[in-house]
Amino acid sequence: MVLANGTRLCVFDLTNEEWDFPILDIQQSELPTRFIELQTVLGARRVAEVVRRRQLRYLGSALTAQLDEDALDQTLENVAALVESARPAVQANRGHAGPHGTLATSTTRRCTRAGLF
Repeated sequence: MVLANGTRLCVFDLTNEEWDFPILDIQQSELPTRFIELQTVLGARRVAEVVRRRQLRYLGSALTAQLDEDALDQTLENVAALVESARPAVQANRGHAGPHGTLATSTTRRCTRAGLF
């Protein structure tokens, strides 16, 4: 979660136990020099990792509620199939990754061209 008040920008990781303490706190005047820190926390790789972890937690909760062990085996097969179907997209993403392993966005490219970072 990102909160900004015009003078500073704070990023919070709601999956942390101490979610109410920012993992990044940047003054507005520091953005040009500290943008890489912001990109590291909010870049495509980080966001994808958080979503994947959250989904795995939900899946774990659903699995522990099962009564039929066959459902566990079926889930394992389903997840393996999902991974294999995602593999080509992941390989394609690597071809579009920026210098920090994040997908370059049009906004990032525009800001770079404008000399903002």
